[in-house]
Amino acid sequence: MALDKKVVFVTGASRGIGLETARAFASAGARVVLGARTESDLVAAAREIEARGGSAFAVLLDVTSDASVAQAVAAATRHFGRIDVLVNNAGVSAQALVADADFETLTRQMDVNYFGVVRMVRALLPAMLERGEGTILNIGSVAGRVPYPSMATYGASKAALHAFSQALRGEVAHRGVSVVTVIPGHSSGGAGATVALDGPTLETPAQIARTVVRAAARPRREVVSGWPNRIFLRVARLSPWFAEGAMLSFAKRSLPQGTFASRATPAGSRPSSAGTRGGTRAARRSRAGS
Repeated sequence: MALDKKVVFVTGASRGIGLETARAFASAGARVVLGARTESDLVAAAREIEARGGSAFAVLLDVTSDASVAQAVAAATRHFGRIDVLVNNAGVSAQALVADADFETLTRQMDVNYFGVVRMVRALLPAMLERGEGTILNIGSVAGRVPYPSMATYGASKAALHAFSQALRGEVAHRGVSVVTVIPGHSSGGAGATVALDGPTLETPAQIARTVVRAAARPRREVVSGWPNRIFLRVARLSPWFAEGAMLSFAKRSLPQGTFASRATPAGSRPSSAGTRGGTRAARRSRAGS
């Protein structure tokens, strides 16, 4: 698919992978809708793209709000007339053991990373089906295939996204709409940018953005970004214990010493519900749609 003059809606577009993706699509000749929650960053990003000769339109967007999604999609459609490509990039992550994590933090990750995608798809899919064409790119994660201890809910949200993409593809492919899952690994930007993961940084946001643009131009069911990630996932299929051990090793190095040590609970006492407000908290969050 030629991207020149196509209209691409990128969520979480004000920084990190989302911003680089918006830049890359604009450089390819697409007209870009940037959706995010932080107005000042959005406006700056749109102006930067336009200063480089691109076409950009910024809309405030909170993917956890039905009303916000509906308003953003309506504004973008009025401005450009249609949306050809949707890039579901907005995401959040937090690092803490399941036993210690604040439940609100866990549910927010599911609401942004999974249900946020569902909201965006439901808002834009009817028009794509009516036209008989469109492309949806969902940004997954290697952690959705080989979960990272201390980021269990983040991995679960991405695993849910992978399954959603596969099922949706079966529903809409015969009606002209492509659904692509893009799977990056640990990068220097994105939902995990502010989480202190001690693992190899395999890609930059700009590299991942180029993968997303190529996937939009030539849609395939799934695209793993970067050859190290492709190798790792192949190894994981052949030797799951090795891949899980590698993730556990990275997790142990990224959290305070002793986090994974055995901790006995005194007889008659109840486990603490202080969540990530105490001790082993490593809840360094990025903001939804930022």
